[in-house]
Amino acid sequence: YCLAKVLKEFLCQYPKVNVDIRTTQSQSLYPMFMSKEISLAVLRGEYKWDAGCRLFDQEPVCVVSMGDFDIASLNQRNYLKRSSEEAFRAGIQRWFDENGLNPQNQIYIDNITTTLELVKAGLGWAILPEVCLDHFQGVKKPIIYQDGTPFLRNSYILYRKEYLELPQVA
Repeated sequence: YCLAKVLKEFLCQYPKVNVDIRTTQSQSLYPMFMSKEISLAVLRGEYKWDAGCRLFDQEPVCVVSMGDFDIASLNQRNYLKRSSEEAFRAGIQRWFDENGLNPQNQIYIDNITTTLELVKAGLGWAILPEVCLDHFQGVKKPIIYQDGTPFLRNSYILYRKEYLELPQVA
């Protein structure tokens, strides 16, 4: 959602750098990074990495639907469940537990874009990061836990410290 702008700025500063971009879910990028198939990774969620790691972004997580809703009604509606990393699933489960949610009718989807399109078509509700909701015309409510903290999804840049000697990585 923001890669094009960031990449344009980067390539203006480092026009001779060859870029190979792999866009897939973080849980697929992480093994590529660990096996040195890619030099750095921008990952959503929490991953074990003791070397170079910088918080890149924090985004609120929202419940989205085409029509207004109250939390109690969500168990009776289709839940559009998107595959995601463990930390994100744990955040969703915490919110479900706090609100007595256990949706029985679930549709499983493997990416954000398709999930959002299914919400727009009125096929159910979903839990999505706010970053993908700029042009969404439905109802979006940020998730706030009972202790008052917001459900935030962290994104990190993971890199190997030896790569910091390269100006384009630094």
